[in-house]
Amino acid sequence: MAYQIKGFKASFKAGADLSSSQYKLVKLSAASTVTVCSDPTDVPIGVLQNAPYSGLAAEVMIAGITKVSADEALTVGRPIVTGK
Repeated sequence: MAYQIKGFKASFKAGADLSSSQYKLVKLSAASTVTVCSDPTDVPIGVLQNAPYSGLAAEVMIAGITKVSADEALTVGRPIVTGK
């Protein structure tokens, strides 16, 4: 069952087309924008809450409880890592 508890959100500029990346982990890029985490060494800053196109406002849940979208199955009690 998916649910959310409101937490702390911050807005950043989308550094790429994130229109299909809602609820994915995102990281800060060099240009103070956010992009989707894609490498195990990426350090996520939060979970994308909307689906912005490049250059538009990306709303990121920094703290709280939110949905997360994953490309693989998640297991209760196991850490979530980024990338492959």
